Amino acid sequence: MIWFDRDSARDLTAMLELRIRFGRRPRGLPVRVRVDRGRLRVRPGKDPDADVTAAVDVRDLIRLALGKARWPELISSGRLELAGDPFVALRFPAVFRLRA
Repeated sequence: MIWFDRDSARDLTAMLELRIRFGRRPRGLPVRVRVDRGRLRVRPGKDPDADVTAAVDVRDLIRLALGKARWPELISSGRLELAGDPFVALRFPAVFRLRA
């Protein structure tokens, strides 16, 4: 399961634009994920100033959420794409307790 870990996010202020792909929609549905010192806010839509952009197919996102896939595996196979600040991007797995 994906859980927001407030303690891991206490010193982080960042915006992630998550693009969830559905079938033939290669650009994906954009969702803004804002972490602000231990608080989480999720809203629909794009954010041109996002620190990190992640794109993933909805099936892989579900597998990730259920713990049936690991984020390094998805990145190495090209099924999870990350862009932006790499130092901020590498904070998100711990903030959301994603299995490595």
